[in-house]
Amino acid sequence: MAENFANDFRTTLAASISSAATSLTLTSAVGTGIGAAPSAPFRLRIGNELILVGARSGVTCSSLIRGIETSTAASHAAGSTVRNVLTVAGLGEALVASGVTGPVGPAGADGPAGEPGATGATGATGATGATGATGATGPQGPAGSGDVTGPAASVDSEIALFDSTTGKLLKRASATGFAKVASGVLSAVTLKGTVGIVIDGGGSAITTGVKGYIQVPYAGTIVAARMLADQSGSAVVDIWKDTYANYPPTVADTITASAKPTISAATKSEDATLTGWTTSITADDIFGFNVDSAATITRLTVELEINRTN
Repeated sequence: MAENFANDFRTTLAASISSAATSLTLTSAVGTGIGAAPSAPFRLRIGNELILVGARSGVTCSSLIRGIETSTAASHAAGSTVRNVLTVAGLGEALVASGVTGPVGPAGADGPAGEPGATGATGATGATGATGATGATGPQGPAGSGDVTGPAASVDSEIALFDSTTGKLLKRASATGFAKVASGVLSAVTLKGTVGIVIDGGGSAITTGVKGYIQVPYAGTIVAARMLADQSGSAVVDIWKDTYANYPPTVADTITASAKPTISAATKSEDATLTGWTTSITADDIFGFNVDSAATITRLTVELEINRTN
């Protein structure tokens, strides 16, 4: 993925971080330099440490990779200077993303052609077998009293449908999945389901951490994620999934990749693209909901829309 840069973006740490922290908070996303903080991914320098930022929401930088390019992860105090930098590795990523291609090397010489193999002998043709005698014609069965014609074969308990509008032809139903009947006509339909969780701060801003687990009793595919807040604010929620046997799911079981459900200074958000998500669901999978960050919101509904397959 191409990295982003800003002209002389600089600010300070709003709070101290340890050498193992995977997120940090900037004093300002505007900064005191020429440019504002770029969109992720981008690189920061704090002291002698270089850090790769995987995601940014306002002044919150997350999915950090610490101590890159031979630098060493270290603790940093609040007020430490933070700069967006262009490094050797970052420049290399930019060149790759821009499609800079090296020169084409010379073509190698053609190898010598192999000698043709010998043609095998044609085998003898076998004798033709004798034709069997024609069996006697059986008697004609009695004529039926009706005039409806159906297929030559069917499957036990299979649904029969009228073929065309004559009322005399039947056909086998071939669709698989859910169906509906409208005015006597059968047609396929997508059955949707919705699962989710309500995170209630009890009148205070919701806090970070695991907020609960739910089990989905059917299989299907996640097609959208929504978040609905009681007031304008910000929140980032990670969603984890694992089997019932491996309960509880952990951060290692995240399904959201780098596109976590996010509200930024708003009351709602919706994502129907789900870039990088693991969207398939097996019946009885367990989902866990973890608040990565939140501000102002005191009650938050996190909802997944699912196209069911059973």
